[in-house]
Amino acid sequence: SGSGNAVLYLVNIADGSLIKKIDTGMGTADDPTTTTDADKRPNGLATVTPADVDGDSIVDYFYAGDLFGNLWKFDVTDDNNTNNWVVAHNAPLFTGVRSSVHQPITTAPSIRRHPTGEGLLVLFGTGKYLESSDANASTAVQSVYGIWDRDDGKAFTRNHLLAQTIQQETDVDGTDYRIISDNPLTWYTGATGTLPSTSSDGYLGWYMDLTTAEMQVTDTLVRGNRLIFTTLIPNDDPCSLGGDSWLMVLDYRDGGRLEPSVFDTNSDGVYDLDDLVDADDDANTEPVGVSGQKSNNGILQTPSLGSMADADRAYLGGSDGKGTDCAGQDCTDLGRDPSTRNRQSWRQLR
Repeated sequence: SGSGNAVLYLVNIADGSLIKKIDTGMGTADDPTTTTDADKRPNGLATVTPADVDGDSIVDYFYAGDLFGNLWKFDVTDDNNTNNWVVAHNAPLFTGVRSSVHQPITTAPSIRRHPTGEGLLVLFGTGKYLESSDANASTAVQSVYGIWDRDDGKAFTRNHLLAQTIQQETDVDGTDYRIISDNPLTWYTGATGTLPSTSSDGYLGWYMDLTTAEMQVTDTLVRGNRLIFTTLIPNDDPCSLGGDSWLMVLDYRDGGRLEPSVFDTNSDGVYDLDDLVDADDDANTEPVGVSGQKSNNGILQTPSLGSMADADRAYLGGSDGKGTDCAGQDCTDLGRDPSTRNRQSWRQLR
């Protein structure tokens, strides 16, 4: 279009007729990557994720990111009048910006009830791998976010989020693993429509920066308390299978590491304290769990999860084209999340 705006279309699948077009109003003129009008590029909306917050099996909101780093919330709560289907609060819910550089969002976010029971936690990563120029090594740093939607329309920034970090990459028997931080997250308890003034007031979410040139361009998964995703580090070396990837598993509630390790680092088929590794950090006096495993199969896709006896099996589909050989890491077993084991619900019959 002439505006180059990011737009959500809702279409009747029975006959193809347009039900509603919701325009974010954010387009070519707003391109944050340049100040030269001739070089400005159009925006675009990534895949949406629906949310039914009242349990009536009718979608209430859609969440989606755009190429300019904006996370949008679309309000479709009025079942009787599509004229009231709009961009919630007429503004982005959040904009990913690091060191004045906007972080594009090209994947569908994951949605979970917020740990406090109030509002939703929106989980997504940033990065773009759509054009040939995206394959070139970049100095930009992309991030993974967990954003609290309190439905108050109050804009906030990374300064209001807890930072988790990739602390170390370590080799265990020929496989590279990552150790990440487990900084405690205290949620902000101030009144709706207000923002924390200092970190001592609490936070409105969390983020974790990836390494230089690394990006998240595959959808995230949430299983139990775990946020599972793969990353991409492009490489134009013809021997590198197009790039490298990491399989990452975090605690979605605060973005920190999980204990004990979800990876079987000693390959004994058991997920226990023996899988913890030593960290090169004076603050860690005991071995800790690892939160990421580097691919031996090139670029990884969004995992497909299957349940084994004592583990969740992540089928990864690497760019080496060798199929799902767990010994070669094209699929990886993750120790079962305790929150998904045993009885999850019950119903009284009489």
